[in-house]
Amino acid sequence: MNFYKLNNNLKKLIFSLILLITLVVIGNHFLLANVIFEGDDYIHHAARTANYYLALKQGQFPVRWAPNLNYSYGYPVFNYTYHTPYFIGSLLHLLNFSIQQSVNISVLFSLILGVIGCYFFVRSNKVSNVWSILLSLVFIFNPYTLLSIYWRGAVGELYFYSLVPWLLFLINKLMLTKNDINLIKFYFVGISISTALIILSHLPSVIILAPVLLIFILTQFDKKVIENKLLLILTSGLIGLLLSSWYWIPACFEQWMITYQSGSSLDQYHSQFALMISIFDISKNFNSSDKFIDVIQIGAPSFLSIFVGLFFIKINKKNITWPIIFFISVFFLSSYSYFIWDNSLILKYVQYPWRFLWVITLSSILIFIEFLKSKTVPIITRNILAILVIVGTIFSANSYIAIKGTTSRTDFDWYQTFATGSSFDEHRPFLSKTPYNFPEELLYTDDGQQIHRLTELNPEILHFDGTTVEYLISTDKDIVVIFKRLFYPGWEAWLDGNKVNFTDNLPKYSGVLSLAVPAKESGQQSDIKIQFTGYTPLRKFSEAVSLISLLGLILFFIFYKSLLKNS
Repeated sequence: MNFYKLNNNLKKLIFSLILLITLVVIGNHFLLANVIFEGDDYIHHAARTANYYLALKQGQFPVRWAPNLNYSYGYPVFNYTYHTPYFIGSLLHLLNFSIQQSVNISVLFSLILGVIGCYFFVRSNKVSNVWSILLSLVFIFNPYTLLSIYWRGAVGELYFYSLVPWLLFLINKLMLTKNDINLIKFYFVGISISTALIILSHLPSVIILAPVLLIFILTQFDKKVIENKLLLILTSGLIGLLLSSWYWIPACFEQWMITYQSGSSLDQYHSQFALMISIFDISKNFNSSDKFIDVIQIGAPSFLSIFVGLFFIKINKKNITWPIIFFISVFFLSSYSYFIWDNSLILKYVQYPWRFLWVITLSSILIFIEFLKSKTVPIITRNILAILVIVGTIFSANSYIAIKGTTSRTDFDWYQTFATGSSFDEHRPFLSKTPYNFPEELLYTDDGQQIHRLTELNPEILHFDGTTVEYLISTDKDIVVIFKRLFYPGWEAWLDGNKVNFTDNLPKYSGVLSLAVPAKESGQQSDIKIQFTGYTPLRKFSEAVSLISLLGLILFFIFYKSLLKNS
């Protein structure tokens, strides 16, 4: 491809994307190091990525069980937590990057994804190329994003946040495309896939996104456009919801299997409110305090957008939507909203009030977009505003790109991490009574009291990993074999090829996998297989829904012309 023969618009696009990617990589060059940052959750993410990779390698798909976490008892974290960053990280590890590099490059990839998505979204609103670049940089180099990277290590939220502008861009394009059925097809499928990926990236944040999306659709377009396209938008979003149902249905409706609701996870909001006035203190920086709640702020560009929004409302009173959303978000992350959080279960699942910070950043960008679309704004005003946004973005980046420290381990150490991989051990199976006495991973008892190592029976190991164990043994006594994995729905057992139930009559080992094996005549062997298939009736149903939805989307892609013409 000869760059000089391309038309000016394509040249401008390529140059803009290269510039944005370069600035994001240079600004976040720490992420190129083979270390793990000492943030709130990075160690969890490295351990989870290692276990996600192992689970895929051991044949789990979809992944629901972390085979080596929790002192090798295993942990059902992936039945409840997001998947996108761990799937990307596992692919990177498969490409021979270390676990630490895989986590960091995955974070960097999410930022690149976000800056490009924001550029396309802003550009789709008929904003100039220069301003599209500036607002895309605001989207990445603001306190919320930078604290998510360097303080919190909020990998799931970063993917969620980076996918939101892609969804808005696709909605924009579908709404404004009139007669081109080919383009409508691509935007429809794109919305479905984006919706699914957003849900798979951070489910709690989707609770906030849903009303924001609805407001965006109802206020950004003419009534006639909404009437013509709303059903199409809702259908594509619904398909995205169904595509991801294999994850969110069990995540929501199988919480009775773990200690989540009985733990402290739903009470985290109590101590996580910010003082309203401190949110607007743009002089704060990464090192202003040891407490996260005391370093958060909206950032200089968002602070500037307040005045832009108020000025624009004075000119055109119709443009009040995003300034209102801005201040509603400020309200929900401040202590003034405590009484609402206290009486709303759905908000408790959001966990942290300061998660509304991303809405403030998005509202700020939309305020700038509405302002720039106005033909009444003089060029000199736009130029002055551009300079202020540049200075504010540099100021925010300089204030919040910092690291607390780093740590480093080998891949083997990450594979064998003993922690649960969750902040509050909230995904522990409810029957678990750890710790247990396990001198080896395979044990047996012949009297219910005395525990022996299975190696005493000279088993022939056919397969052994954190997802499946199969072996042959000979025993002339009735015994109970024990496997060092916590019982959790999805584990299944077979004895001599016949499916059998686990036993629960060992008080000292209640909550772990144990199986009754009857005696056999001398020379005969018992074939014992224990495997995490991941199946429960609800999971089978949700996976079937996802597969049918995927098939439906593929059929739509193939037969879209007749379907859209008929509609």
